[in-house]
Amino acid sequence: MARLPRCLCVILTLWMVSTRPSASILPEASAFGAWWGTPESKKFALQADNARQAGDYSRAAAYYQQGYADALRRHDEIAIIGYLNGIAACSLAQTHYRAALQTWLEAKRHAQSIGDQANLGIISVNLSSLYFQVYDFESAQREAEEGRTAVAASKPYVLPSLLLQLACLHEMRQRGDGLAAPLYRQSILAAQASEDPRLQAIGLDLLGAYLLTEEPPHLEEAREAIENGMHLREKSSPKELGYSWGWMGDLKLVQGDLTEAARYTDLALTAGAHASEYLLKHQRGEIRLASGDQAGALADFEEAVNLESRWRLGVLPASASLTSANEKLEQNVFDSFIEAAARQALQTGSQRWAEKAFQAVELNRAASLRENLAFSDAWHRKVPSEYWETLARLRAVDAKIPGKKPLSDESRRLRSALAEMETKAGLGFPAKNYETFHDQTSLIHFRQGLRESELLLSFHLGYRESYLWSVTRETLHLQKIAAAGEIRTQVLALEDAVQAGRPEAVELGERLYRELFGQLGQNAMSKTSWLLSLEGTLFEAPFAALVTERKDGKVSYLVSEHSVQTIPGALLLSTRPDAGTGWFLGVGDPIYNAADLRWQGRKKAGGFLTQLQTLTAAVPEVQFGRLVGSAQELNTSAANWSGSGTVLLEGAAARRDLFLSQLTRGPTLVHLATHVISSRTQPQPFIALGLGANGESELLTMTDVASLRVAGAVVVMSGCDSGSGEVRAGAGLLGLTRAWQMAGASAVLATSWPVRDSAGDIFASFYHYLRTVSPAQALRLSQMEMLHSGTWRANPAYWAPYQISGGAR
Repeated sequence: MARLPRCLCVILTLWMVSTRPSASILPEASAFGAWWGTPESKKFALQADNARQAGDYSRAAAYYQQGYADALRRHDEIAIIGYLNGIAACSLAQTHYRAALQTWLEAKRHAQSIGDQANLGIISVNLSSLYFQVYDFESAQREAEEGRTAVAASKPYVLPSLLLQLACLHEMRQRGDGLAAPLYRQSILAAQASEDPRLQAIGLDLLGAYLLTEEPPHLEEAREAIENGMHLREKSSPKELGYSWGWMGDLKLVQGDLTEAARYTDLALTAGAHASEYLLKHQRGEIRLASGDQAGALADFEEAVNLESRWRLGVLPASASLTSANEKLEQNVFDSFIEAAARQALQTGSQRWAEKAFQAVELNRAASLRENLAFSDAWHRKVPSEYWETLARLRAVDAKIPGKKPLSDESRRLRSALAEMETKAGLGFPAKNYETFHDQTSLIHFRQGLRESELLLSFHLGYRESYLWSVTRETLHLQKIAAAGEIRTQVLALEDAVQAGRPEAVELGERLYRELFGQLGQNAMSKTSWLLSLEGTLFEAPFAALVTERKDGKVSYLVSEHSVQTIPGALLLSTRPDAGTGWFLGVGDPIYNAADLRWQGRKKAGGFLTQLQTLTAAVPEVQFGRLVGSAQELNTSAANWSGSGTVLLEGAAARRDLFLSQLTRGPTLVHLATHVISSRTQPQPFIALGLGANGESELLTMTDVASLRVAGAVVVMSGCDSGSGEVRAGAGLLGLTRAWQMAGASAVLATSWPVRDSAGDIFASFYHYLRTVSPAQALRLSQMEMLHSGTWRANPAYWAPYQISGGAR
């Protein structure tokens, strides 16, 4: 049974800092608090506090704004900081994350300017809380540690919140260090010493919830903590009893008392905004599932998915929150629904549940293209400023819509506006698809959009069992396959054998083919174009080298019968624009170090290696060899395309500035015969171009690439392991292939393991076929040529690492 990170639904916010000047500011700044604490300034604080207590955060923010304007006129820095803190706290209470972040950062700048350590600590608590709410745990921990240092010698009332934040962060990020429980206990004692029963209750709740997740659960200690927290709330803050009821429901579920678990969970749901509704719906689904009520559990899991999908639009692609949020939510809310729905479909033969499970898989997967850490900066560079304002308005509107109610006209209008802005920015996944893909008519329309020759294969890898959906224009079928661990073992064994060219690769390839595709029907097998929507270790599988049959000593590979294209998700499929005979942009045989005889610029000691070591943590002896064959690869590739023009950047011309300037002209094909660098300490790869005028290495990071615009282009990266990256649950493969897709590439050809430097024979064939067929089919035909060449190139180790990815076909 999955234990949800319930500490995520707690918002710890310190409101107005004080009604007197801070005691820990720079001596020369003592005049900055003269007005702060006067009857006139207290008036704004009191009015705002009354509005806040009534739950009217908009009115409270208006009072804080009035006080802030007055403080600006009086140049009172302490008052400015106090009112900014209040404004930001109101924004956070309304889940306007971006507005809260900007306001607190402004308050932090003011506090730093006068050396106000106490208020810096308070702001750090609040920033940590904000980051925590949007799953950016790294930033949250950084702010909490900064705040702990800032208030070490003052403001003891800040300490309980800081300790509570740190405890939560250790629970989420560093669970094995054993510090979470002691920090929770310290926060409870600090809150008691500060006479703050509200924080004391929160600390007791979170300690109890944490103890429930231990292996084995510490049931008695957890019960005592959660009950004590509930008793405190009954006396001091009854409006927040929803939190206690939610955790009591969780406790009773773990204890096996399903009746009480359901009662408390329903009470928490009735309490409304005091707890995260989608988490509580998921909890009730678990209770019903444990009670044998599969239909009720499915209804709750489905509603939790719908509520979470709406919530997710408000998590801004502005920080590390996005990848982490996707990962946590898939592991909990989405996984529960997908697996319960798939199980129900297989047990009952229900096509409806098979379709609903497929929709949930692809809904979550598609969202990850607009939601991941690696490309947050790219979002900022592409979307207009009104995008963020529209998101904030959408969050406010949707917060008023109960989970089962349809979206309002205003919500749909705002989503359409977001979709339009995202489309113009080339971000790939419009927000409106969150709703439309749920609709049965939309699913039928999607299937009809598949070509007659296409088969979509969508995977979900589970701990106990995995699932595969096979979708054509006419049908959607669901089947059960092996658990994720077994599939991982088979994939890694096959990849290793194929890469090394060992004979056992044939038997391993046949075994994995039977496991994944052995249950496909004749209709599915007849489709020549396979579109693979993957997750987990399947990104590492050499699908082209899977063995479909062994007969009379002959081996038949999957590539002999089907083209294979990895797609980012079903919702991201599109029709590739006609390539025609557009022009070819190639980069190859760069100058990688000043020892190259072609280098004519100024030698700068350590320039290249300094950057390389910073990005890859490589040892000082690392050097890149010259890619001698890449020049011929470029020329042969361009010649076989025979388009409307060719620009080849080689040697000293293989530089970042020249390459980027040519990209603005809109090439049809982009071919990069360069090194692609990654390491164990730097899993996100980057493209190494040649030396700049000052002898500095010129690099293209994933964010750099994602910020480009190459609408409709086919991008080829022939460098070693260019298709690698970090595989994250819910976010997919984060690498250069994904970055190029964000930049608008219709298809990306990359390698899944190191390949030898050569004249690029496979690319000559690829570009020849690409004149008339799709990229996936062009690659298949090129691989077939190698397979039947009768030379060393016939070994899958040579042709299997090349893979096509992208949503256009």
